[in-house]
Amino acid sequence: MMTKTGESERRIRLKLEGKCFNCAAHAPVVPGQTMCKACRDKYRTYYQNNRDRYRANAKAAYLRRVAERICVCCGEQLPEDHDLKQCPACTQRHNPKSLNWHRKHPGRDYSNKLKRVYGISVELFESLLAAQHGRCAICGTGRPGGGHNRWHVDHAHRSGDVRGILCNNCNVGLGYFRDAAELLEAAAKYLRQRSEANYAA
Repeated sequence: MMTKTGESERRIRLKLEGKCFNCAAHAPVVPGQTMCKACRDKYRTYYQNNRDRYRANAKAAYLRRVAERICVCCGEQLPEDHDLKQCPACTQRHNPKSLNWHRKHPGRDYSNKLKRVYGISVELFESLLAAQHGRCAICGTGRPGGGHNRWHVDHAHRSGDVRGILCNNCNVGLGYFRDAAELLEAAAKYLRQRSEANYAA
C-alpha cells in the first residue's frame, strides 16, 4: 500500500507530465483539474450512486479524527493546548489561501458546488429558477432566505436527479421529513384536522 508521501510524489510527477492522476493516461486535463474527463465522469457517477455511503464514511472518518485529536487536514497529532480541529501549520497555511481565493473569485465556490454535487452549470441553475419565475417551487416566495440568502437545489438523494429550486425553509422542511411524501401528507392531514377542531370549539 502506497504511503501518503509516495502518493503525493506520484501526483506531482503525473502533474508535471500532464497526465490524469487516476488513469495516468495522456488524456486532456482541464486546467485546475486533476483527472481527465472520462475519470471525472466515472467518479461523479459513482458518487451519485453511493452518495449516502460516501458521506457516512467521510463523516465517520472526520469524527474519528476529532475524537483522537488528530488534524482533520494532514493527520498529524494535535498539540495538547490546541483547541482547533486543524493543526497550527494547516490553520496558518489554509486560512490566508482560502480568504484570498474567495476574494478573487466571488461566487466561484458555489458554481463549483453546483457542478460537483448536482452536475449542473450556473446557466442551467438560472434557467431552472427562471422557469419557476424566480420563486420557490413549493411556497412561491421570491426570497431564498437562510444565512447565505441563497437558493437551494432540491434533488432526489437516491438517483441524484434535480427536482427544482427551493427556498431555505422548504428545503430544510423536506429534509426534516426525509423526502417522504407520506409523512408530508400525514402532517398536512394533521394540521387540517386540528385546525377544524379549533374552529369547531
